[in-house]
Amino acid sequence: MQKKTDPMYRYRWANLQTLAITGALAALLLLVGSLVLGRTGMILLGFVGAVSVWRASRMAGNLRPADARELRYPEAPWLFDLVERLCASAPIASTPRIYFSASPMMNAMTFGSRQEPAILVTAGLMNSLSEREVAGVLAHEVAHIQHNDLHLFRLAETVRAMTGFLSNVGWFSLFFFFPVMLMSGVAIPPGFIALLFGAPLVSVLLQLALLRTREYAADARAAVLTGDPLGLASALRTIDQASSSPWRQLFGAAPAEQGGWLRTHPPTGERVRRLMELSPRSAGGHSRAWWHYGEILT
Repeated sequence: MQKKTDPMYRYRWANLQTLAITGALAALLLLVGSLVLGRTGMILLGFVGAVSVWRASRMAGNLRPADARELRYPEAPWLFDLVERLCASAPIASTPRIYFSASPMMNAMTFGSRQEPAILVTAGLMNSLSEREVAGVLAHEVAHIQHNDLHLFRLAETVRAMTGFLSNVGWFSLFFFFPVMLMSGVAIPPGFIALLFGAPLVSVLLQLALLRTREYAADARAAVLTGDPLGLASALRTIDQASSSPWRQLFGAAPAEQGGWLRTHPPTGERVRRLMELSPRSAGGHSRAWWHYGEILT
């Protein structure tokens, strides 16, 4: 029971799951690549993949909404102080720059790199959440930076794209050489056909599973950073209610939300349940008041 209410246990378990999923993605890529291109082709493809990840990392700092502007300390000192304290607790060497968007959507996101991180908050988020809830959301984003999740996501996307590319190369080669193989009596192994068909789909599912796992890890780490998992749980409920569709409000869940394997984020209800289990009250502790910093940014 103690493990169930220990944020560090949840955090380490999510990291083990991440390692397993990442290993499965790499193994799938190596399997498809070795069958389609052979060893020499895989070396060349590995070089191309490394260059792609490097270029994506270099361009990551420019991936932000067009209306986002960088905030200065006098505009929201409590926000800067909060982020700095969270980064010191993480710890993170480079304090993120803070960007602000006038969008009414309730959203926060991390972009850039671990060396030059940035966090974007929207007007909808800052004007709708309490300071305690904002602290939980920002701790979640700081956790993504600490884990270097953005680099991991870019790496997973590169592996997925390479797996799909190799599968297409395999299909092209199969159809191109099919007359020759037919004339020479060479049989096509059914396992090879199944691999070419299933590898892209499995890589997509593994990538989505990785995204969901890192969200759970960031939630658990945020609970450690703030000592207040209920703050993040409350924020998630508020954001979820604000983004609910009329169908969901009437019937509980929209049809597109039913399938768990195709989600980029875990269901909000499950995230809230896990955070509630990590409540310091249930573990006999006390939460730290991170959120008393002043007025909400307008």
